[in-house]
Amino acid sequence: MLHRNIKYPYTHQIGHLVRLLKEKGLPWPAELNNADDLSDFAVHTRYPSGFEQVTRRDYDEALCLAEAVVDWAERLLGEEP
Repeated sequence: MLHRNIKYPYTHQIGHLVRLLKEKGLPWPAELNNADDLSDFAVHTRYPSGFEQVTRRDYDEALCLAEAVVDWAERLLGEEP
């Protein structure tokens, strides 16, 4: 968002940030539509007590999704705003 001069709120809610990107006309790949699921991990790691333990499968899926989001962002950063 900084690269594109888009104002954004301070939030851990990835879904909200994705909606802002879409509103500004940035391409968002459909295969990343569940990126908001990663928001829970931000909360769990910051406030670890009181949450269910993450399974290995959940961890692997979240890591794969996070890597895909980072790859998308890096490609976008390589483009001119």
